[in-house]
Amino acid sequence: IETAGGSPLGFGGRALGDTGPKYRNSPETPVYRKGAVLYGAGPAREGTRAEGRVVVVEGYFDVIGLTQGGVTGVVGTCGTALTSEQAMQLKRLSDRVVLVFDGDAAGLRAALRALPVLVGPVPEVRVVLPPPGKDPDLWIREEGAGAVRAGLDRARSPLAFLEDLVAASVLSPREAAG
Repeated sequence: IETAGGSPLGFGGRALGDTGPKYRNSPETPVYRKGAVLYGAGPAREGTRAEGRVVVVEGYFDVIGLTQGGVTGVVGTCGTALTSEQAMQLKRLSDRVVLVFDGDAAGLRAALRALPVLVGPVPEVRVVLPPPGKDPDLWIREEGAGAVRAGLDRARSPLAFLEDLVAASVLSPREAAG
């Protein structure tokens, strides 16, 4: 895990098997604070400029998978809820941010928590969820970069995203307004 300039801050890893903890990360220190870092920000710079947007995912494998699959300009939140510090970093990367969190209930909750943090500081915010039960890494591995790019192209504004959730009875109008 490094700064946008490439200086190391800490280390993070994910277990590939079912033994032990799923993630093994450096502890937070005065130098490394998860809520102040965007994983992959340095390598994503060129892609954000070329694509005119930055894609935000939740984990290391999502950043790596999308990037290896041909989707550029991808950063991760290091497994934390999106913070205002990260929102300002995203704004510096691009005026257009697309959230692509997991296609499950936890990913939906993470997207709903991230929207109030991003709307305001970032001029244009969009949201797309992978197909149900898939994370971005699995989405690109199973369906390819074309499907993910098409998803990014049809990403919804925060208001349209909330309206879609109400129409699908995922959220009540009161929950969407909250």
